Amino acid sequence: MAKTVQPSNSKPMFKMGRKRPVARCPRMSLHNYLTRSIPAPPATCDYTKPAKSALSKVYENDTLGDCVIAGMAHVVGVLTANAGAKAFLYSNKQIITLYSAIGGYVPGNPATDQGCDEQTALNYWENNGAPVGSHKIAGWLSVNGTDAGEVRTALWLFENLYFGMELPDKWITPFPSASGFTWDAAGPPNPSNGHC
Repeated sequence: MAKTVQPSNSKPMFKMGRKRPVARCPRMSLHNYLTRSIPAPPATCDYTKPAKSALSKVYENDTLGDCVIAGMAHVVGVLTANAGAKAFLYSNKQIITLYSAIGGYVPGNPATDQGCDEQTALNYWENNGAPVGSHKIAGWLSVNGTDAGEVRTALWLFENLYFGMELPDKWITPFPSASGFTWDAAGPPNPSNGHC
C-alpha cells in the first residue's frame, strides 16, 4: 500500500507511490551524446508559466500512490502548453486508467494501490501513448542527476525532467512546515518514501 503523507492541516495529503525499477534495463544515457559541440544551456529555463493549469493538478495523488502517473501528466501539460497549444489536462478517469495499465491498480481495491516505477511508465508511454493512442513519446534516456550541467542541458533540450527519488525519513516525518524549512536534512534515503 502506498505511504500517505500529511504535510499540514492546511495542505492536502499526498501519497508516496514511486517504486524502484525491478531491474535496470539497458538505456540510452544523455552524457553519451553530449560529446558533440553544442551550445551551453542558458543559466535558467522556466517552462512552468504556460503549463500552470496542468502543474497545479494533483491528479489523484492525494488519494492514490499514483505519483509516477501524475508526473507523466505534468510532463504532457508542460510539453503541450509550451508548444503553443492549451495545456492538456487529464481527467481523473484517464489518470486511473493509466495507473491501472502501468501499476496494476484495480479501482476500489486498496490492496492494489502499490505505486509503480518510472522505467515501466516510460516504456509504456513510448509504446502505447498516454492516454493510449495519444501523447506518445519517441523515446527516453537517462540523465545523471549528480551532474548539474547535464541536468540543465537536459531541461533546456527537452523542456522537462521526469524523475523519482527516495526521500529520507527526516524530510517527511513529521512533514516540515512550508516556512523556513530547507530540504537538506541528512539521512539515508528510504525506499518506502519513493516519490516522482
